[in-house]
Amino acid sequence: MFLRTACLPALLVAALLAAPASAGRQKRFVYFNHQSDMTVGLLVGVPISVTLPSLLPSRSWGRSLDETRLPSAEDSAIDPAFPEQEDRLQQYFAHLQIPEGPCQLRILCELASSPEEYFPASEILLKELDLGAGAEVLQSESRLARLLTASKVGFNKGARQCKADYGACPVGADDALSRFGLKVWQYLASKLNISFKN
Repeated sequence: MFLRTACLPALLVAALLAAPASAGRQKRFVYFNHQSDMTVGLLVGVPISVTLPSLLPSRSWGRSLDETRLPSAEDSAIDPAFPEQEDRLQQYFAHLQIPEGPCQLRILCELASSPEEYFPASEILLKELDLGAGAEVLQSESRLARLLTASKVGFNKGARQCKADYGACPVGADDALSRFGLKVWQYLASKLNISFKN
């Protein structure tokens, strides 16, 4: 009798499960339809410390971005309710070499205006701003509140408003992120189920 190669894994599993059961336990059987296709899924977890540096453009912005830093630490108070989210966002911006200040606001605003275009950067950064009901308790002067406001501007009003509101930054998301790196990750995500891990 001829067995098709595709049936062998199913028969092996069924044979293992049909092995003699101990006294007092019933046998269990698993049946597979050998005439239908079987899909096997693979979930790939990619560290963010690998993903974000791959999105850097080939040229560096150097002093032009460093000059956009906020002048004092008082202007960027950390919200005591969400220190972990703020810390992760600042680590992500450090991987992307974007200093604190108007450039973070502008780039986050532009990512929120077109999240599909800027995937996976948009997913990684905007995920940290999903505070749910906790957004109501944010201190209005905190860095996280300003970043959340910038993302809302981008989502509601688009990239043009981002450039108008945060024009103190000379660099937009198109310049700060590698288009090639974005396309590579977008292609991989279309073929694999990819999730990004801290």
